[in-house]
Amino acid sequence: MKKWMTCLAKALTVFALVMGCFMNVMAEEPATDPTGTLTVNGNQSSTGKTITAYQMFSVKVNTSEPDNLSYTYELNSGFEEFFTIITKEKDSTKINDAAYAYVYELQDDKAKVEFAKKALAYIISHSTQFPVDNGGVNKSEKFAKDGNGVTATLSNLPYGYYLVYAAGAADTTDSAKPGSPAVLVSLVKAETTIELKSAYPTVDKKVDDLEATSAEIGTQVTYKLTSTIPDMTGYSSYTFKFVDTLSEGLTLNEDSVKVYVGEVPDAILTDPAYSKEFDKNSRTLTISMDLLKENFADRTGEPIIVTYTATINKNAIIYNNNSADPSNSNNNSAYIEYSNDPSNSQNTEKSPAEVVEVYTFDIVINKFAAGSKTPLAGAEFSLSKKSDSTNLESDAIQLIQVTSDSDVYRLAESGESGSTSTIVTGSTGEITIQGLKAGTYYLYETKAPEGYNKLTAPITIVIEAEYDSEGKFSKRQVIVDNNTASKSNVVNIENRAGAVLPDTGSMGTMIFSAMGVVMVILGSIWMSRKKKGSRA
Repeated sequence: MKKWMTCLAKALTVFALVMGCFMNVMAEEPATDPTGTLTVNGNQSSTGKTITAYQMFSVKVNTSEPDNLSYTYELNSGFEEFFTIITKEKDSTKINDAAYAYVYELQDDKAKVEFAKKALAYIISHSTQFPVDNGGVNKSEKFAKDGNGVTATLSNLPYGYYLVYAAGAADTTDSAKPGSPAVLVSLVKAETTIELKSAYPTVDKKVDDLEATSAEIGTQVTYKLTSTIPDMTGYSSYTFKFVDTLSEGLTLNEDSVKVYVGEVPDAILTDPAYSKEFDKNSRTLTISMDLLKENFADRTGEPIIVTYTATINKNAIIYNNNSADPSNSNNNSAYIEYSNDPSNSQNTEKSPAEVVEVYTFDIVINKFAAGSKTPLAGAEFSLSKKSDSTNLESDAIQLIQVTSDSDVYRLAESGESGSTSTIVTGSTGEITIQGLKAGTYYLYETKAPEGYNKLTAPITIVIEAEYDSEGKFSKRQVIVDNNTASKSNVVNIENRAGAVLPDTGSMGTMIFSAMGVVMVILGSIWMSRKKKGSRA
């Protein structure tokens, strides 16, 4: 029995030692390998784009002291060569500490931006070292719209220090403070959210420095397209094109095309910095920035500007109702085609199209008889921008009859033959004049229909175009002789018949003759009485 008790005591001692060792192991190994969720909030331009998180360091969290957590960073093997280059640490046993110290000492934003760019360039040029979505630590997801905006959620991401990159992004900040298309993120808790307001190449377009305007046939408008030099980190070459499509009513003045980088007019570019091509069939102007990477890689965020002029031609769309639908205008659409994959610069995508509008208006002259409202043919008119013209042959707007048998006229193009300054009403009493811009016009009646009196003064016609708070066209109004503005474009002109003057020998003549005789008799009597009074 004593022997058995001795054996039991020894067994219990061994068990206590084993458990003590186990507890010591548990106490000395508090670090864990958890995963978390990284939510990336983007913007509207991010929709559908891919976000990728590349793990630079793995992180173990020491939880032995819950109120004082500590973190152990271990360099991902794919980045060892990168940090060997930038830290100049040749000893592989020391590279982990050297890499950690290098990143830890990145205190100011500029240093972090430059580091992120270098790391991204290395990842792109060594892509085989950084496989994505194969069950490893590097993961990607697409941005999508949800109830909270535009987001991408990377789930089950191992704790670590990541370089987060939005594919194809030109920048992650606005052009006033250029940054990097990638950012650095520590994922050391279950939920982490970052704001990645990535900027992708876009174009801002204006016509005569406006979102919309009006113009008349035969005149020029000036277009201005503005974008910015993107961050081209990791690209060996970069595709960047302005693609601009003109409507049928616009004639490109090809010699007017100018391209600038930086502030105009001192920064105009010449070949071969860019090339231009105009496809007359599709009416598309393409400006290719052929040497953007080679010439401007160090000027991220600076403006790229294209300007040109176009002439409103005879094919211009005439605004024909009170809708602000762009189909009622001579619109012009532009977008940027740009590289979106550093590993293959031939892969491109398009920015959202930017549309500007040029409106062209018309008026309808309606000539009719007073009272009966009968249409009057044979009335002749001239339209001018002068209120006191004494020479309509030179002051009147030149017009072209659209077809020989129609009552529709349009403004003549510059130098167009067959134009006239005089238009004549037909049997309907109506004449349509197309191709006008917003402004004030004066309609002169130069000849009245037979039997009617000609207007003694020109009719004032004001075409007003209104625009909303964003500069987009909203409506057109026509004001005739300061009357109430009307959505109608009809100018009603009432003519009264002239009074018939009396013939010789008519009753009118007899009355005037009789009155004359009476006046002579009364005059004789008065003179006779005056003489008698003087004798007395």
